[in-house]
Amino acid sequence: MNERHRLPSWLRRMLARRLARPAAPPRALRRRQACLYKLDRIGDFVLASGALRLLIGHFGAANCRLIVSTQAAPFAAAEFPEVDQWVAPAGASGVWRQMHPLRRQVAPEWATERFDALVCLRHARSLYRDLTLSWLSADHWHGLSERPSAHALSSLDNPEPAAGYPATAAAPWCRELLAHRAVLGAVLGREIAWEEMQPRLHSARAAAGDAILLCPFGSDRIRDYPLAAWIEAWRGAIGPGAEVRVLGSGARREELEQFATGLRDAGARAEVATDLSPAEFVQSVAQAKLVLTVESAAAHLATALEKPAVILVGGGHPGWFAPWGMGQRQRWVRYELDCYGCNWECRRPRVECLLDLPAAAVARAITEVLPHG
Repeated sequence: MNERHRLPSWLRRMLARRLARPAAPPRALRRRQACLYKLDRIGDFVLASGALRLLIGHFGAANCRLIVSTQAAPFAAAEFPEVDQWVAPAGASGVWRQMHPLRRQVAPEWATERFDALVCLRHARSLYRDLTLSWLSADHWHGLSERPSAHALSSLDNPEPAAGYPATAAAPWCRELLAHRAVLGAVLGREIAWEEMQPRLHSARAAAGDAILLCPFGSDRIRDYPLAAWIEAWRGAIGPGAEVRVLGSGARREELEQFATGLRDAGARAEVATDLSPAEFVQSVAQAKLVLTVESAAAHLATALEKPAVILVGGGHPGWFAPWGMGQRQRWVRYELDCYGCNWECRRPRVECLLDLPAAAVARAITEVLPHG
């Protein structure tokens, strides 16, 4: 059991207050106009790509500092090569075991600059993210919720959105994109149109390919769709002889190889690739004939590149991050239950929203999208 679960919240906040506030500044403090905070995983960064591009165009690349996660940093460098980055882990748990060493490493570097504006595009924040925000010096704050102070740090392990987070969304928006639009509206002083902040990747170009890309695993196991159901959907929608590339983490290589064997038994020409570099991963999505995945980085990359895709969405964050886009080439497949909105804290014996999603519904979505590949 890690430190996050051992310590009561009041003690975690007390320890966190000792780690809050910027480090002592150097004698010469550099000024910049804007710090753009998007310390998140890859899929969340892709969703924010349009908003970040609009902000960078407003402030000027040389006047911006971009804060991104270790995972998203290669994508940020490819999309915004002219913008300086600061990089930190996407998350940390133990206050003293992980966050304290991080403060010693990160806060002194972040103390070298002061910003006119700090723009936060993370709308549901954990204690760790609140801490990292407290290490930044800025005159003005732009975010849905108030900037965290040393005496008002969040203690939530699975944070909920800010009070100003949109309650509903309609195509092509999801709630996260509407939240980004609200923050940008406050910064720019006007309403933002979809075309201005639509998530897009400028560093990759979509191309027609021959292989279907199948990314069966999400960032957490709770988001996985059963591999046997994937194979059943494949049998129902795709004929024998089709080429498929199965992508995933090397930590789950054995499962992926077993999955590829099942696909071969179903008539596919399947190969497995693990631990691709960020550039290889984006290229694989950009050149795929069709992308099949759960809600993941692959899902958001495929949508941003306007690739044909079938994306299976669970009930943890309904409407927050998906569906989005114009909807012509993507199908977001859901099995809605009355417990939707659990924040991935499933209260049922089984994760029914994914485990019981009918393979026939997935196969039907594939047949609808496949002609666009």
